[in-house]
Amino acid sequence: MYKILFYLLFIGLPMLVISCRESHSHGTDDLHAMESDSKEHNDEVHLTQVQMENIGISYESITPRNIRSTVKLNGRVELPSDGIAIATSPLEGQVEQVHVLPGNRVRQGQVLFTIRNIDLIDWQEQRLKAQADLEFLNKEIERQQFLSEQNITAVRVLEQLLTEKKKKESEEKAIEAKLQVAGITTDPSGDLTSIFKIRSPQAGIVQHLKVHKGSYVTSQTELVRILSNHHLRIHLFAFENDITRLSEGQTIDFFVQSRPNALRKARIAWINSLVNEENNSYEIHADIIGDKSGLVPGEYVEARVIDREAFVPTLPLEAITYDKGLTYVFVKKEEMDGASHFQKVQVILGEKDLGFVEIRPLDAIPDHALVATNGAFFLMAQSKKDEGEGGGHEH
Repeated sequence: MYKILFYLLFIGLPMLVISCRESHSHGTDDLHAMESDSKEHNDEVHLTQVQMENIGISYESITPRNIRSTVKLNGRVELPSDGIAIATSPLEGQVEQVHVLPGNRVRQGQVLFTIRNIDLIDWQEQRLKAQADLEFLNKEIERQQFLSEQNITAVRVLEQLLTEKKKKESEEKAIEAKLQVAGITTDPSGDLTSIFKIRSPQAGIVQHLKVHKGSYVTSQTELVRILSNHHLRIHLFAFENDITRLSEGQTIDFFVQSRPNALRKARIAWINSLVNEENNSYEIHADIIGDKSGLVPGEYVEARVIDREAFVPTLPLEAITYDKGLTYVFVKKEEMDGASHFQKVQVILGEKDLGFVEIRPLDAIPDHALVATNGAFFLMAQSKKDEGEGGGHEH
């Protein structure tokens, strides 16, 4: 009996411990293997042929492209003060006719308004009288000069006539200057008018029409503003972390928000060296290159400045998917049992340009491999669904 107990305690028990350890070791190895299989399974997505047809997956291979690094800027189209001309009347009067409408494009010198001022008639009469008096004085001076030469009359009379002529010439010049301000020249027919015209001080677009027919205006009245597109530029803002990448003379690609497909160019003319402390930004002014037609002051602008270029591996932006702050692509693998297999590969993104993005895969992707573009987000959703189901394994 004692021999049996001795055998169990000193020989059987160690054998039992060793057996348990071996059993535990095999169980752990199996668990690690199952976890490895689960991870590999979670990195793959399988779609049936029906699923493929329904979501319409498309592919593109990783292709080297010239990607440009850009600084993105926002701002507005602006018209500096030298591009704004205000039309006013040199004389007071009543508006007889308005010849333009807001938004009309006008030439320099084009008639904008017709205004009536009855004082013009008096000035024209005074000019005609002064001209008649001068004509008489010139004839009388000629006669007195002849008589003076014959010693028939005194020289003093001639001198008085010459003095009177100078006075009349001054009167005529003063009246002529008033009429020239109103744009009225001498009418050979002698017809008098109370009408004068206001002409456009520059070529441009009519804006802020302030008067209408029948309005009474003075020389202080603003009649209309003419905006010259020739002076248009863009006013942009750059944040502090981007300002070191910008310099005067750089070319800008920009578009106005209402017409995003119409890409235009400008050149940086001036960068404010002082920061705006309210929003920590710098002001940038750029001259528009080429045609400025269609641009309106105040329009919102999106712009970018290209500061460097590189030839790098790229994919379309729609190929990129996101999960928990990380970025992934799905690479097509073999087709088996009527299903398509996709490998989920984490990538690091670089610069983005014109719908493409630079990628740096963390795991090697074979050359000429096809990457899902359209339908990539469905693949990501399917991979997360598989994760939720434990990858198809039970532990």
